[in-house]
Amino acid sequence: MLLICTALQAADSGEIPFRYVKGKIIIPVQIEGQTYQFLVDTGGLLEISQSLQDRYGFAHERSVTVTDINKLSSKRQMVRVPMIEIGNMRFAQGEALVSSFYQQYPLSCFEMDGMLGRDFLNDKIVQIDYRRGVLRITDEPGLLRLDPAYKAPMRLSKRDMPAVSIMLNGQQEWIEFDAGAHVLFSLQSSRAKKIIVRNKSQKLEFAGLFSFGVSKKLGRHQTQYRLRLN
Repeated sequence: MLLICTALQAADSGEIPFRYVKGKIIIPVQIEGQTYQFLVDTGGLLEISQSLQDRYGFAHERSVTVTDINKLSSKRQMVRVPMIEIGNMRFAQGEALVSSFYQQYPLSCFEMDGMLGRDFLNDKIVQIDYRRGVLRITDEPGLLRLDPAYKAPMRLSKRDMPAVSIMLNGQQEWIEFDAGAHVLFSLQSSRAKKIIVRNKSQKLEFAGLFSFGVSKKLGRHQTQYRLRLN
């Protein structure tokens, strides 16, 4: 389910300062002339807090079933946000999921009002400059500070997410880029097991919950692996 927001006017957001908290990128976003704090998550979709929905009463569009990274599903309300401003860019008629989880621990610690996902990034270039603490969304690559020496192949995954190529112990792997993740990269457990067997890698094994998904439900406990890589 890929929802597209319509971009208006400026094709470049300009440099947007962000807060980097516990591996999360949080930027200021304007709705109805007020500034709110949103998580940038290229693996997610547009989402607003229940408190924002209670404040503005955006029109209810439909109810949808959302399945997250833990393969857990939940029924969610979807509303239509008339206008969202991100830096110099304005986006009209964005469909947003509504979530009460932003007021609940542990997400409440981040003091966020919602999430910006891949529905804002269709046909856009995103530059995240961690050193300077700024983010930019643009249609114009000439405005960005790019070093051709660091470019890498990219393609869309089966989930319509950007995937980049890396070399892992001498073999090519395609991994999805997810700005909401807090680790360098992660592999499916089944894929990790194959690499362990193939390369006789030393492994660190542990059990427990690994991450929350958009359903905000606890996933089943499972074995996770950490690999030591050359």
